[in-house]
Amino acid sequence: MKEAAIKAVERYGAGAGASRLICGSLAPHQELDETLAAFKGTEAALTFSTGYAAAIGTICALLGQDDVIILDKLVHACIVDAARLCGAKLRVFATTTSWTSEPSSSGRQRKSESRKLQAEVPRRTSWW
Repeated sequence: MKEAAIKAVERYGAGAGASRLICGSLAPHQELDETLAAFKGTEAALTFSTGYAAAIGTICALLGQDDVIILDKLVHACIVDAARLCGAKLRVFATTTSWTSEPSSSGRQRKSESRKLQAEVPRRTSWW
């Protein structure tokens, strides 16, 4: 372990500049992504330095002004920030409220190319 750490410091240096946000993607970042993708059995993976960055990066990449985001009112603030930044229509429901994707009583239909994201407060303590 010490030998690997020494080699990494010699090759990449040490300091606060290790995150992608500061120094861009380096080989260790790409190796981590590839290892995670292989572990999860997916085509690719992308790691973020913070949960906030993950929310902003993924939600803004997937949704835009023609989309609707339906959020639990107790969802983390980073998801609300991402929802506002991406320009999608934001709808918030109380935790005890259920909702459906059926047309509203006004009869308005969503455009077929628009998407909907639902974010709820997780009911479990671990994501693994």
